[in-house]
Amino acid sequence: MLVLDAPPAPDLTGAAVLTITGRSDPYGRYASILNDTLRKLGAGVDAHTVQAGHELGPSDITIVQEWISRLPDQSRAGQNELPG
Repeated sequence: MLVLDAPPAPDLTGAAVLTITGRSDPYGRYASILNDTLRKLGAGVDAHTVQAGHELGPSDITIVQEWISRLPDQSRAGQNELPG
């Protein structure tokens, strides 16, 4: 589900994107559209589906931690810093 009728088409080449979809999430049917759009714009998409709805759960935390640990160091710069 795209929220804009004519979304901009930025160059996302080199961008790493993680998406997590709940199997019973009412918005889950739009995940493949979002993932495909991000890929067409050049992003590297790591898409996961979990046994959940629209809420965040323990499996989301595990997936995010593992995904972050695989990012190149420069992509993780400042991840523990609060905006100031």
